[in-house]
Amino acid sequence: MVSVTLDSNVYISALNYGGPPLRLLNLAREGMIRLDVSDAILEEFAGVLRDKFRWSDEDIADAQHEIMWDCIKVGGGHNAASASQESAG
Repeated sequence: MVSVTLDSNVYISALNYGGPPLRLLNLAREGMIRLDVSDAILEEFAGVLRDKFRWSDEDIADAQHEIMWDCIKVGGGHNAASASQESAG
């Protein structure tokens, strides 16, 4: 299975606008790809949704929960890109 790390902007676009970014999330839900996400990506995602799009904390928490359902959390001394490269090698 292909492991993919998406920038926080892809998640934001998927949730606000749909289109190709949402198709990527749907591929993960269907088990076609594995999404890797880090705390840093989730924090940036939350900040932009709160500050730019005026999402409530409850809606942000719900969105993060939905994203985590379809993702593998990476971290612990690795950034998301390096963890994906290690799992591919």
